[in-house]
Amino acid sequence: MFTPIARRFAIAISISWLIVTIAAAQTTDSRDEDDEPPEYLPGLIAQYETADSRAQRIDRDILFDWSHYPVDSRLEPGGDFSASWQGALQVKANGIFQLRLFVCGKVSVMLAGKPILDTQTDQPEWKDCESIELRFGKHDLKITFAASTQPARLGLYWSGPGFQLEPISASYLFHA
Repeated sequence: MFTPIARRFAIAISISWLIVTIAAAQTTDSRDEDDEPPEYLPGLIAQYETADSRAQRIDRDILFDWSHYPVDSRLEPGGDFSASWQGALQVKANGIFQLRLFVCGKVSVMLAGKPILDTQTDQPEWKDCESIELRFGKHDLKITFAASTQPARLGLYWSGPGFQLEPISASYLFHA
């Protein structure tokens, strides 16, 4: 019924279709294995509290001036509040780093399991954390803050190997 050339052509088409089908199935299977959720996501886990309410969210950076803006729309407005942030600081080079905060309120900072600042001020001012040597990678970071006077402010900055003082951007803050 088929000529020898037509038969070879039909066999070649069938084999090609089979190879493409198998390759597509293997690609789909390997993609499923690689589609695991990432271990870390951008931002720090933030907890805000007042005497009557609580709120949790992800903050991509720590640069706040609460003198003109509410802490969180889910909290009772005005008055004292406290906040905490937990996650990890990603460093991309080995070396000595120093965190610096612009703060009005009570703040403490732990980095890589070590307390590096615990201070309070009633006027906005710069506070230097203890310098710390860090290796490439992610390091646990915990910040606690309590506002007792107005205007409450908190800004997180750093300097390190190869760069001067700058805000810690969202590309360096992560949470599990």
